[in-house]
Amino acid sequence: MRTLSLLAILLTLILGTSISSIASDEPVTSIREALKSSNGTPVILIGNVLREKAWGFTNYFLHNKTGDKIAVDIDDKIYQLVIVTPQATVRIWGKVNRRIGREPIIDVKRLKIL
Repeated sequence: MRTLSLLAILLTLILGTSISSIASDEPVTSIREALKSSNGTPVILIGNVLREKAWGFTNYFLHNKTGDKIAVDIDDKIYQLVIVTPQATVRIWGKVNRRIGREPIIDVKRLKIL
């Protein structure tokens, strides 16, 4: 038992995460937690999708009532199925995509207007 505890501590120090978060398939439900989550972590988030233009690109961000925001990648095939306005509250299902040297982005698999 002591060896297992030491191994868990060692992995936590090396990976910067706990064993429970490695083994968990539970989706993250807050933007703040999604921003800290590892690559591939499933998410179910609620907020408003806003478009922001920067450097000639259109980027989409999910904002919530607490002021947190995270970039979201919504495929055209998903986005064309619903009309999303900045006032519409949506629930998104997806996964965290961590890119080296950049903020994480959520790969949206499903979107529903609430």
